[in-house]
Amino acid sequence: MENLFKVDSHIIDSRLTVGLIQKIGNICILTLDSNELYNGRNYGDVLFNIPEKFRPKFLTPVSVGIINSDSGGAAHLETNGNVIWRGARTSSALYINAAYLAN
Repeated sequence: MENLFKVDSHIIDSRLTVGLIQKIGNICILTLDSNELYNGRNYGDVLFNIPEKFRPKFLTPVSVGIINSDSGGAAHLETNGNVIWRGARTSSALYINAAYLAN
């Protein structure tokens, strides 16, 4: 119970509208609004890297919403910290809200 009171956080990139990872115990919550920072990214591109302390224990696929788009996308949170884009070429803001188990 004691570790549930300790909350660590990490700001992904100050250029994002929101880019925050919070860690409570071994659970991380990733919240991201890319503000078009990731425009022009293609399938397989690395969006950013999660610091070691916040990295997922397992490969974690997450849904990604795209503003002004009829299609969505996905990203893979890899155990090495890379967040890999798994969708068509990006042309507007990406939204990620994900919870995952961390090491």
